[in-house]
Amino acid sequence: MSHSIDPTQVPETTTSSNEVNPSPRKRRYSVAFKLRLIEEADRCINEPGELAALLRREGIYFSTLGDFRKQKAKGLLDSKRTKALPSTPKERTDPKVVAELAASEREVRRLKRELERARALLDLQKKVSELLGLSWEPTD
Repeated sequence: MSHSIDPTQVPETTTSSNEVNPSPRKRRYSVAFKLRLIEEADRCINEPGELAALLRREGIYFSTLGDFRKQKAKGLLDSKRTKALPSTPKERTDPKVVAELAASEREVRRLKRELERARALLDLQKKVSELLGLSWEPTD
């Protein structure tokens, strides 16, 4: 007599693959939790990976910790506030402002490249003048 398992039998506890899992609920954190986590994270400077271990243990992402720190910097985690903070709608950005910002960023990059070239030319001029024995000092 053989004691093998029949592969056609499916245990009753198995769920079918076409079931839909309910979407996860958004986690809400208490002010006390946020302040405690920020304090613990600030103390994680001794060992490499210490902060990552804390975040894994608490089950949050680094960006969530950053959000907590921003809330604290804005004063939203004061001890006077005990209720949950209302969510604020995201600001709508004006396309003109976005275009101006992009243009300004391009201009800054261009000017930085120009500055680097000017510095390189000055360094070259100094080296050439040293080789030729010329002085950069102003003479009176």
